[in-house]
Amino acid sequence: MKILVDGDSCSVKDIILKISRKFDIKVVFLVSINHILELGDQAEVIYVDNYSQAVDIQIANMSCKGDIVVTNDYGLASLVIEKGSYCISNRGHIFDKGNIDRFLINRHITMRAKKEGQRIRGPRKKKVVDDENFMNGLIKLILNKK
Repeated sequence: MKILVDGDSCSVKDIILKISRKFDIKVVFLVSINHILELGDQAEVIYVDNYSQAVDIQIANMSCKGDIVVTNDYGLASLVIEKGSYCISNRGHIFDKGNIDRFLINRHITMRAKKEGQRIRGPRKKKVVDDENFMNGLIKLILNKK
């Protein structure tokens, strides 16, 4: 098992590193060449091209059954779930076969509304409870695998 992180917009890097050390799990951050991550030897960092979806494609290709993927991208989540990986968002939402369709449908509805010129609110401001939810969700996924 390894943790693959969509690192370009990841706001929970410190939590991931802390939990991965505690459970001795390899972590790989994948980022575009436009972002620089300096994590020392705490995790592997893989840089990919800066074209749209390059990080997502690399994560989808690298993920294996039993891995944990950290991403806010519902499309990527659906791909890795089908491969048998576990998936969690930066706010602690655990994506699975039972709920991913709902997230994808909501994304589709939102994109259509945007295309039609409707004003769409962005995500709410991140709160401390979101970090707690993420940490608890990540630990839950790890313990369910061990």
